[in-house]
Amino acid sequence: MGWIILFLVFVFISIPVLIIQSFVKLYMKKKAERERAEQERVLIGRERKRKEEIRQNELKLENEARKKRQAERKLIEEHKDRLISQYKKPSPPPDILMGSIIEYVYEDVIVFGTENLESKSHLPEVKIDDSIALMFEDDDIYTTIEILDRYDRPLGYIDTNPEILNRVIDFDNRKCPVLTTVSKVDDKNIYVNITFYELLINKFQKSRTFVFTIKDDDDDIGMYVDPSIGDEVTFEYDFDKDKYAALCSYYEIGYLSDSIEKVIEEDYIALVTKVELDDDLNRNVEVTVYYGEISEPTDISQKRFAYAAVCNYCGVTSPNDNNVLCAGCGAPKQIARI
Repeated sequence: MGWIILFLVFVFISIPVLIIQSFVKLYMKKKAERERAEQERVLIGRERKRKEEIRQNELKLENEARKKRQAERKLIEEHKDRLISQYKKPSPPPDILMGSIIEYVYEDVIVFGTENLESKSHLPEVKIDDSIALMFEDDDIYTTIEILDRYDRPLGYIDTNPEILNRVIDFDNRKCPVLTTVSKVDDKNIYVNITFYELLINKFQKSRTFVFTIKDDDDDIGMYVDPSIGDEVTFEYDFDKDKYAALCSYYEIGYLSDSIEKVIEEDYIALVTKVELDDDLNRNVEVTVYYGEISEPTDISQKRFAYAAVCNYCGVTSPNDNNVLCAGCGAPKQIARI
């Protein structure tokens, strides 16, 4: 009987212990699984981070390589453009510009002061045939001609040269066109061609003036045409009215008798030279016809001047002026025009 009691006590004690051991083993197993899963997540995260770092490094190297290639291409293009600009020949100036014809041409005029510019970043952009602006300033001591590129950025100045300076001032005062373009670019200097144009109307030997009245109530004309000083006028024969019609902006502004025929048989140019309103608000349009033979320069080649020269001793480029010594080496100037 005593053994049975001991057996039952053992059974009642062993079963809870076994149950507790089972729960402990299950808990430890779950904990180990969670720790293993956490380790795997950490390892996966580290691997992802490592791969991302590798990818970022690859992108960085690729960007650096691309920037290097772009810099190399830019350097090659700049060098190529510079070489091309050294050997490219400038385009000849147009024979007629804004109703004017060539009077003087100064070729390969050297631009001084380029090395003293505060900013030189725009200099590589200067190309053959680029348009150049001339700016001249007067003061009590001297006068200089400043050279600006097509974006009004300074390139330097033309050394004080009375001949060029006086012509620039004279042609500017007379509203005659002056065309300046880059003629040559090398590693040290920029050169320009300066072409002076004389107004075509100043070349005609004869002129004649006519006045046309556009009435304020003339809707057939007034509502379409508004002549301004400088507008060009042409003449066409009107067979219905048996007269010559004066046309401004393709619209008739008046009629002339056959007397104009002798004028327009020759070379001519007709311009509006005055527009006035009378008391009745009618417009009186004065038209001047310039005609006859054109007095051109006897030989355009004689009007061309080369002012850039290179010393045969030291190779320094200097203006072909009246100085007897080279600006570079000080030797007696024995120069050859470029």
